[in-house]
Amino acid sequence: MFGFEMESRKKRPYLCENQYSPGMPSRIIFIFNCSLFLLGFIAMSVQILFIREALTIFNGNELVIGLCLGTWMLLTALGAYFGSLLRLSDKEIYGQGTRMIYFAILSFFIFLAALPFFMPWALAFLKSHFLPAGVMAGIGHIEVILTLSLAPFCLLSGTLFPMLASQLSKSRGRNLIHQAYALDSAGSILGGLLFSLIFFMMPQSTSLNLQASRMNKVLFPGQVVLESRNTPFGKLTITKLEEQYNLFENGNPVMLAGDATHREEMVHYAMLLHPKPLKVLMISGGIGGTIDEVFKYPGVQVDYVEVNPWMIQMVDKYVPFPRNDQVRFISKDPRIYLSQNDIKYDVILLNTPDPNSAETNRFYTLEFFRLIRDRLNEGGIVSLSIPAAGNYMSESSKKLHSVIYATMQSVFKNIKIIPGNRDYFLASDRGMDHSIWQNLNKSGIKNLYVNPGYIDENLMNARSNLILKEISTDDKINTDLKPYVYLQTYRQWLDQFKFDYRIIPAFLAILIILAFIFIGPVNLGLFIGGFTASSLEFILLIWFQVLFGIIYQMTGLIFATFMTGMAAGAIYMPKYFNTITFREFRKIQACFAIISILIAPLMLWVPYHSPSLAKVTIILSLVILTGFLMGALFSMTGHLKISSVISGAGQAFSADLAGSAIGILLVSVYLVPVIGMPMTCLVLAGLNVAAILKVAWRTL
Repeated sequence: MFGFEMESRKKRPYLCENQYSPGMPSRIIFIFNCSLFLLGFIAMSVQILFIREALTIFNGNELVIGLCLGTWMLLTALGAYFGSLLRLSDKEIYGQGTRMIYFAILSFFIFLAALPFFMPWALAFLKSHFLPAGVMAGIGHIEVILTLSLAPFCLLSGTLFPMLASQLSKSRGRNLIHQAYALDSAGSILGGLLFSLIFFMMPQSTSLNLQASRMNKVLFPGQVVLESRNTPFGKLTITKLEEQYNLFENGNPVMLAGDATHREEMVHYAMLLHPKPLKVLMISGGIGGTIDEVFKYPGVQVDYVEVNPWMIQMVDKYVPFPRNDQVRFISKDPRIYLSQNDIKYDVILLNTPDPNSAETNRFYTLEFFRLIRDRLNEGGIVSLSIPAAGNYMSESSKKLHSVIYATMQSVFKNIKIIPGNRDYFLASDRGMDHSIWQNLNKSGIKNLYVNPGYIDENLMNARSNLILKEISTDDKINTDLKPYVYLQTYRQWLDQFKFDYRIIPAFLAILIILAFIFIGPVNLGLFIGGFTASSLEFILLIWFQVLFGIIYQMTGLIFATFMTGMAAGAIYMPKYFNTITFREFRKIQACFAIISILIAPLMLWVPYHSPSLAKVTIILSLVILTGFLMGALFSMTGHLKISSVISGAGQAFSADLAGSAIGILLVSVYLVPVIGMPMTCLVLAGLNVAAILKVAWRTL
């Protein structure tokens, strides 16, 4: 893909295609500058929109984000490589005057701007075409659908960059690849900020509502979509199927109103094992009548914590919440709420979604369980649930149960598993060996499902013991910085499609080895630089998520911060060095290794309870520094490659994006869950050291 560029072994700068005849009209130069800025703006805006739609359509998590970004970058890299093969002379472009330039650029951008309106439709249509309603999409299906949906836009936008960079350089009579890169990044900054912080906070337009309503018919067949809206925490949709109300967040079912089995199990197993629960904390899951189940216990007070206030507002229209002095609604991230308050509870009901993403994994970690234990009264009980193991446990299910059990066991003295529609883990520092029906008989509580007439306690205990025999109680511990549960849910998902999760990292590792063997030093430096930059950006994004939780809204802001650094690096670096040689190129590569090494201990040293402003400042500073290094590295390529501007820009852009794509996939799918974020940073440092040695060997 990258071609075999020819670099000199001498320590002197090389400028590509600098003998141009300047004198193009200033308005032409202005058009090229605006076109590059607009290209970045459209690309970043569409990327954010597309990822959010893909998360909804594929019930997504970080794997879907990684696949979206990886596919996007690979297709754009392919388009940039195609663009590098073009040969455009001054005569061909300018011979017929400025009208031809206006018409060509306008045509390209009209087509490029029109494509985003069809891309969400393409996602929904292809999913319904390839998969019947209700059938879960496998990784192969997702990749095919993403590729078909993204190909027209990404190939065209990738091809445009080297073309515009070349013509901008021709119009000014000197190599301006770095300026083209900076303009593209500047447009991305505005697109990221605008679509993340403004457009998604505004009411949707009539046309967008019309488009969304048509898509909802495809995404929720047989259901009446009552309401759908974007929020800073995700896209919420409420549907109705006959008399049942359903709530979806990013396509994942959150509530099935009228499901008595689920809401009773969620509440009563823990409540019945406590002798007198008076103070209850419910974290998420309080919709659909669940809070009313808690009120069956006399004198109880409930604090209900829900991070997304729009969820409470929307649900309350259709399934009203109880309104009395016994319940207090709190709109705040649960971890932040618990860390900022010292209120003690008798029972904590943890009803967050399954740990199938880095965001939800943070509610199943050692650090969070310790925080919960400190908020329990003496003899207090905490309850959480995961998908039921059933009568036969797969290896991935065993591993998931084992890791959660081992993590809870490292914090609490006693753990009890109650199998049902889901498997409930109850934890306490006191014994829980007595019958769950003792307090039920005393209190006179009437349940439809959780009662001795419906559930045989001896059979339930036998199934519980069977699970305990199957799992390992001394397995690995799930932590914030090493989200091992997150990996197990991936494996469990992939196991449904008979897909070995190790195939993805093995294939990506082979691509990295091939890059070291076959591509030249400049493109190799860009490839590894892109790999490192995208990986560090992802790691810092997950670290931010661990600390604050609000990732849906912040994704665009962090992308924009990264692009700000890239634009600054691309503009500043050529001015800093009088001449650019491979020595300076290796210095920037070394800086990638240094920052990777520094981030690893920093994540361990920055305490969770430190001031929020300090943590945000540290993370955003690291994001902008990473972007600065990537922009600086890219800006040097035009001075080190002996080729035409269009070829140099296309190959450089292609190598950068291909490395970024492989990095985001390998790190998100495998490295972070398996070895943790700090160790992944050290791997990135080692990869850059290897690249420095290869570049030095080829250029000295």
